[in-house]
Amino acid sequence: MIDPQPQRPISSLLRELADDARGLVRDEVRLAKAETSENVAAMVKGLAPFAVAAVLGVVALLMLATAANAALTTLLAKAMSLGIAVWLSPLILALVLGIVAWAQVGKGRTALKHQSLKPDQTVATLQEDKQWIKNKLS
Repeated sequence: MIDPQPQRPISSLLRELADDARGLVRDEVRLAKAETSENVAAMVKGLAPFAVAAVLGVVALLMLATAANAALTTLLAKAMSLGIAVWLSPLILALVLGIVAWAQVGKGRTALKHQSLKPDQTVATLQEDKQWIKNKLS
């Protein structure tokens, strides 16, 4: 009876295993690069509208602050002497806007915590590769 699989020397098997492992690592690196690029592109694409909105929001906020400053200065000028009202109105507005800005920073931090650049698929396949190599060696 003929042996269906001829015996190969261990050095040949180890060389084949090393070559396969090198190819696997190369493929994993390529996958990690591609996956990370996709994640970064998706994140940038998602952040672009926020950047536009931020610029437009700052302009609108400056206009609103100017109008509110004029209105508050007028009201305070009637209630107090004009000297106090000139600096008090911008101070009140700066404090209110500062509090709102601080709240938005916290909101943004929370939103970005859920974003990840980690290549999850690559990590999973690396675990599979590790198991494959263990199986080949045993």
